[in-house]
Amino acid sequence: MTVMSRSGEVSASEALGAAYSTLPGIDLATMEQQAALMTRVDRKYLVPASVALDLVEAMGEDLHVLEIGGERTFAYRSLY
Repeated sequence: MTVMSRSGEVSASEALGAAYSTLPGIDLATMEQQAALMTRVDRKYLVPASVALDLVEAMGEDLHVLEIGGERTFAYRSLY
């Protein structure tokens, strides 16, 4: 799937990566401090990259990216 950007047509995942790079980072300690008093429910959704891009743009300033040691991309593995 491709989307139009200011520089032309790019893949939706490239556009999403570019959108993530503009978001402010938050370190784990700060995130835990801010979330300490919140009731939290984790939900994970699988959506097309183009939908995720729309969500990132819609959430704007309310969205932060977890950043640990300068990294923003992490492996995820869950065992049941």
